[in-house]
Amino acid sequence: MKNIFKTILLLLPACLTFGQQQMVLENGASIILSNGTSTKPTYLVIADSNANAITRDSGYIYSENEYNMLQWNIGGNTGNYVVPFGDSNSLYLPLTVEINSTPGSSGGSMKFSTYHTSALNSSNEPSDVTNMTPFILPGSPSNTDNSYNVADRFYTIDANTGYTTKPAPDNITFSYISGTSLSEVASPNTLTQSRMMAQRFNSATDTWSDWFGYGCTDIVSGNIGKVSTGPVTASNMYRSWSLWDNTMSLPLMVSGVNA
Repeated sequence: MKNIFKTILLLLPACLTFGQQQMVLENGASIILSNGTSTKPTYLVIADSNANAITRDSGYIYSENEYNMLQWNIGGNTGNYVVPFGDSNSLYLPLTVEINSTPGSSGGSMKFSTYHTSALNSSNEPSDVTNMTPFILPGSPSNTDNSYNVADRFYTIDANTGYTTKPAPDNITFSYISGTSLSEVASPNTLTQSRMMAQRFNSATDTWSDWFGYGCTDIVSGNIGKVSTGPVTASNMYRSWSLWDNTMSLPLMVSGVNA
């Protein structure tokens, strides 16, 4: 049986679960998650572990808060998992996690959210992020805050529930807004889009700079840009992600490591 949504507005922190069914977003259907907090997150739970448990031809899931989260009980399954996020202006911002070679252990789930920030990302960091320190100087707007070299959006990919062994994605693809008055890379940002790459925050060592995804994978189509990571080991599946200007010379970059 398929669940077909028009517009669902979750006004209170809640847990909404769909199991062994396919959630279909069509004809402009939207699911708007709201009011999540650190002590009482809002969850939309997809209990079906198959990658086709969510499908769409239009519409989106609105998060726009760290704690407005989609929880997908992927367990040990494989596939290309597309979370159909969007923003309040109906711009489609999918987050795709490809798990094909190395799945996680059974019983685990992944929690996803994303939200827009001001250009000064350091004023609205995810809860586990302690700094926006550049890995190459100079930074912008300062040598201790590199917010202007980072797209104005954070992403949560939390695989800390139920996994004894986390999945090791073959690739993760992030989306951001580009080319309109809503651009997440425009001034006062000083970044160069063609140098964008994904990074995750190591909350054990409080740094962004001990791991790099594929450098310079930015592709812009219409008003949406996309950046991919390449392979991510299970040990690098930390919770918070963002998109940085890769100011390091390309010949020194190796996927997933410092050269």
